[in-house]
Amino acid sequence: MIGFILNVIISAIMLVVIFYGFKKLMR
Repeated sequence: MIGFILNVIISAIMLVVIFYGFKKLMR
């Protein structure tokens, strides 16, 4: 259960980092 929650948190952080990097790349 804890591993699943940790995996979701890591996936969310990765999505935010990729989205932020893409937004920065577009500017």
